Amino acid sequence: MRQENAAVTGGGYRGWLLALGLLLTLASAAFLGFYLKQHWSDLPPIHLTWAAGGWLLAGAALYFASLLSTAGAWLFALRALGSKLAAVPALGVALTAQIGKYAPGNVAQHIGRAALAKDRGVTVITTAKAALMEIAMAIGAARRRYCATVAGTGPSGMPLRPSGEDPETACRS
Repeated sequence: MRQENAAVTGGGYRGWLLALGLLLTLASAAFLGFYLKQHWSDLPPIHLTWAAGGWLLAGAALYFASLLSTAGAWLFALRALGSKLAAVPALGVALTAQIGKYAPGNVAQHIGRAALAKDRGVTVITTAKAALMEIAMAIGAARRRYCATVAGTGPSGMPLRPSGEDPETACRS
């Protein structure tokens, strides 16, 4: 049996962990539903117009696109380090591990990614190196965006660079 199928088919303790995780998820959803039902009248009314709903959906789509971009950067880094992990499982690992960033300290995201990737044959060292490369790519992308706009002005004519900064000096490679 392939390793990545072991958790799905219920092999050993992983099957129990999966069942426990699903049970805790269902219990949490039930508690949330019960609590909302009990306190629904205490919530202020929300009047969502079609335009506001469209902007809300557009914002959610952009957020999801940013998650895919980050997951893609991690996959790119894994491939650069010689990992043969396929794209779909890699994106699944990265996106599932994103849930961990809501835990205190933002450490669970990286631990979860390392654990999930290890189950798919990627070493913890390779995962850690890929995470560092992902951060470096994000910093590099932000710097490129800054340098692309630093010499220009915004829509209102405001300069896009801090006063006194020389864009030629700031953006030399």
